[in-house]
Amino acid sequence: MSGAAAGAPAVRHQAMIGADSAACVESVLAFVEDGLRQGEAVSVGLSAGLGRRLGRVLGSQRLVAYFDMTELGRNPGRIIGAMVDFARTHGSGPAVPDPGGPPLRYVSEPFWAGRSDAERAEAARHEVLVESALAGAAATVLCVYNSGGLDADAVACAERMHPVVITDGEPRASATYAGEGILPPACDRPLTPPPDGATRLSYRDDLRAVRETVSGCAAAAGLAPGRATDLTLAVSEVAANTLRHTQGSGLLQVWTAGDEIVCQVNDSGQIADPLAGRRRPVAESFRQGGLWVVNQVCDLVELRSGPDGTTVRMHVRL
Repeated sequence: MSGAAAGAPAVRHQAMIGADSAACVESVLAFVEDGLRQGEAVSVGLSAGLGRRLGRVLGSQRLVAYFDMTELGRNPGRIIGAMVDFARTHGSGPAVPDPGGPPLRYVSEPFWAGRSDAERAEAARHEVLVESALAGAAATVLCVYNSGGLDADAVACAERMHPVVITDGEPRASATYAGEGILPPACDRPLTPPPDGATRLSYRDDLRAVRETVSGCAAAAGLAPGRATDLTLAVSEVAANTLRHTQGSGLLQVWTAGDEIVCQVNDSGQIADPLAGRRRPVAESFRQGGLWVVNQVCDLVELRSGPDGTTVRMHVRL
């Protein structure tokens, strides 16, 4: 059952598994053209290659909005915000989701070849939140999985995270669908411990040392000054939540791994809303406002929260 209220429009969430790029473009084109015939606005978020191929075939259309998923969706925590903004732009009123709004269509490609394990885990978390994020809207979401560039595990996750799977143009009920909002363990990735050499700082009352530690580590790693400012802002926003929402201290850890710098903040607080930071915040939602900023400026954000507290791990590429 959808999380929408009784009588509200249902969100149709489907995975299209294509054998190669040509098959993907063909299926997406049919999906978009069907929506246009019905006067539905369509948001197309594909990797750059697929997006260009579709654009050459489809051309410019008033009701079609394109974005490069490999840019906006590099951090999967940004995708739902873009989807909700699209609904707000093309809906009939300011409320999102708007049960009285016109039907909308989305094309989304959250998995593509070359994604890191951490990125894939966050893309999976995004996938299982799509229906609740759009609950109440009349929306059809087609998630594209180009099996020609993905491994078998990613394709299997598509089957587990979508109630309907389309192959060779034919929809079918997924036999392995885990259920709405359920992240299958096989599609998850527990956070690995920070390395022994990570810089560590405990903080309680003052964020000055947090900002100085992050900016110093960023400079030592060679992060560009503008991106260092972004990362310092993101970590400061998360650490400020420790001061606002807990009675204890927080722990900052910073390290470099490959071509990125990683900052992790742990505290004893809990975040109950799985969509926290994924939707543009209202003015009074301070904690979610901070997490929204974090998602916008970081290349990847991993958030885990439960009875033992909250961990936010922020990645920025060097």
